Amino acid sequence: MKQAAFEAAQAAGANRGEARAAAMRAEPDWSRESSMSFPYRLRHTWQPHVHALIRLLGTASADLLVEVFGLLSNLTPRDMPSATSWGDVAGMPRMMELVESNLTPGVTDDDILLEAVQFVAAMALDRQAAKTLGRSHVPHLLAEVLGNKGDEPELVNQACTAVFRLLHQKDARHALLYESDVTARLS
Repeated sequence: MKQAAFEAAQAAGANRGEARAAAMRAEPDWSRESSMSFPYRLRHTWQPHVHALIRLLGTASADLLVEVFGLLSNLTPRDMPSATSWGDVAGMPRMMELVESNLTPGVTDDDILLEAVQFVAAMALDRQAAKTLGRSHVPHLLAEVLGNKGDEPELVNQACTAVFRLLHQKDARHALLYESDVTARLS
């Protein structure tokens, strides 16, 4: 059904984005998995560089850290090397320690904080990574970001995106709802 809607929209002169939106509307129970069936021309572009970028996180200066977090936060699960997932990245030694240290409002520069929040949101797309994030201090730190940076719309928006994605993962949902005060900070 979605392929037919996609082709019909393209035949009617819609660009790829409009055709994809038409296909998503045609599929009643759209999900991230169903969106994976669309062609992704850049699939292999980042794969050879992902591990090098991750290694840079541990040795990066503040300026480089912003850029590396930014690059990694824009990768999708389809950009990852075939034997690596966001769950593998989250489980790397000292990765959660690095993420947590850069998610602390008032201690971390706001640019790094924003990119770290976006990095968490990217990892939250993966079930195993979300499980690791839920077991860490990340839910509490996201609540702190929402509470302490409420006057910065971009940070609030990205923190809400991270919370939204984590809420959709069963293993992280409990930590957000019952072990942190994220819901109080959202109201």
